[in-house]
Amino acid sequence: VLISDMSSNFVSKPVDVSKFGLIYAGAQKNVGPAGVTIVIVRDDLIGKARPDCPTMLDYKTHAENESMYNTPPCYAMYVCGLVFEYLLKKAGGLEAVQANNVEKAKILYDAIEASNGFYNNPVDPACRSLMNVPFTIPSNPDLEKAFIKEAEKLNMVQLKGHRSVGGMRASIYNAMPLDGVKALAAFMKVAPLQHRLVHWEIEMGRAWQNAAFAQDDAPFSDKTVEGAGQATLKIGQASPSLRKTYRLQA
Repeated sequence: VLISDMSSNFVSKPVDVSKFGLIYAGAQKNVGPAGVTIVIVRDDLIGKARPDCPTMLDYKTHAENESMYNTPPCYAMYVCGLVFEYLLKKAGGLEAVQANNVEKAKILYDAIEASNGFYNNPVDPACRSLMNVPFTIPSNPDLEKAFIKEAEKLNMVQLKGHRSVGGMRASIYNAMPLDGVKALAAFMKVAPLQHRLVHWEIEMGRAWQNAAFAQDDAPFSDKTVEGAGQATLKIGQASPSLRKTYRLQA
């Protein structure tokens, strides 16, 4: 490979740099503060810049001056050093980091696949990212705004999708803990149920408010909602913590 842009997945997995002519990474995703850029370039490609190439964009300038041709961004480099130290000494190296990232991504992709079409991932499985997981609600795109809003109430933020794709996007870079991904997956499983309950209540009139479990002291795990013999909805698997949310929405 001549050139690879690894801005999204730099240090998310082991990479044989000898197979690349140049690796470019806007490394604020996994390494350091915004603005950090790391370039790994093969020696035989240095010094071949066009005559009109600006000095600071010629990699020969940086190679000859040990990346200190001008005043270096000391704090950003210091933070990068701390991250590298963490990856090597505490995270177990890039092999362990990759295994953790694979596990996190699998949790979200499995949640999408298990939703029976409620969610959709628009990316071919062979090309899916371990760092960013986009998903939509194809049956009702209006629900996507509600999903994002409800997720924010649970401190799951920045889930709005990229402007070119829409929907939602979960960015699960190295720093995202496994528990955070599990929390999102759990919410994704509840959201379709919550939507169906609210939709059902609208169609069934005020049956929801008359349900036995609407009382604060009523058990929640073993109740059903019945509406004049027209329908019965079992909600035994729902989380007790969502009871108040359902009542408010009703």
